[in-house]
Amino acid sequence: MVKLTIKLLIVGLIANALYQVVPSYYTHWQFTDAIKELATYPGYRATNQTVLVKCERIARQFNLPLTQNDFDVRLAAPNSGKFTTIDVSYEVVLKPVPGKPMTHLFALHVEGDAPRFGALTP
Repeated sequence: MVKLTIKLLIVGLIANALYQVVPSYYTHWQFTDAIKELATYPGYRATNQTVLVKCERIARQFNLPLTQNDFDVRLAAPNSGKFTTIDVSYEVVLKPVPGKPMTHLFALHVEGDAPRFGALTP
């Protein structure tokens, strides 16, 4: 009976850790994908300010406490060999063990991809 209780306690701790940690990583994965899409297609005649506004809107969409000052955006000039880059980092408090909160730093460096179809992209 004691062995079963210990095994159930271990399974419960692992399930709790997954329940506390996985949603933060999943949100970060979705946020990374959205920022990567923005870096690849910033918009027609985009400026730093418009991209920063879009970055902040994406962060609000994923309930991340980020402002325009947290983002570092470098737009690429048209027809240059460079790509748009967006850098941001933020901290999230994770509680994998009950009663022991830990902070985790998510750092994100995203470079836009080259257009797949050349001048046919919007």
